[in-house]
Amino acid sequence: MDQMPLDLTVLSAKDLKKVVHISKTKAYVVVKISSDLRTEQKTTPVDHDGRENPTWNCNMEFTIDEGSIIVFQLRCKRSLGDRDIGEVNVPIKNLPHNLGNGKQVVSYPVFTKGESKGELSFSYEFGQKVVQPQTDYPTGNVKEPVGTSSPAPIPQPSKNKRKIGFRAATEIVSTVIGGIGTALILKATGGGGDDDDDDDDDDEN
Repeated sequence: MDQMPLDLTVLSAKDLKKVVHISKTKAYVVVKISSDLRTEQKTTPVDHDGRENPTWNCNMEFTIDEGSIIVFQLRCKRSLGDRDIGEVNVPIKNLPHNLGNGKQVVSYPVFTKGESKGELSFSYEFGQKVVQPQTDYPTGNVKEPVGTSSPAPIPQPSKNKRKIGFRAATEIVSTVIGGIGTALILKATGGGGDDDDDDDDDDEN
């Protein structure tokens, strides 16, 4: 919601209800700016001489929005505890927005327990609106990012298995080479047993 500065001066009041009878009225005003966003409060000095017709001429500055309400609480200062005199409620939207035309002076009735008694005067001036930055939020369901799966690692043979495989292959090669060598030797010597038998037959003849 857009906000804007408010320059407010609590001027005076007249014909207020007398809430003390022994001592004189010492009036002051509590000014509250009430909105959905926050509540801001400031107080005027106490008027010690005006009695039921006090004058303050107290300047205040607030930050308001279109939905704000100005609440003026008129009170009487007492040593035994302050007393309420009356109240004025003014919605911001009910005040004319005359930018650049100086302060506007208005008067509103003071209500005490639902009855109008007295009048409060104040002046005001609005400043330029301050546009609040908007933050864009993602709409809808936000999906969690899907993680990427890595390919399963290729199983590698253990060192022991590699050693055993190499040893077995070596033995096989050795056996094959040994067999070939034996066959070559037998062939070179004439085959062994068959030649001996032929020699024996020749001797007998």
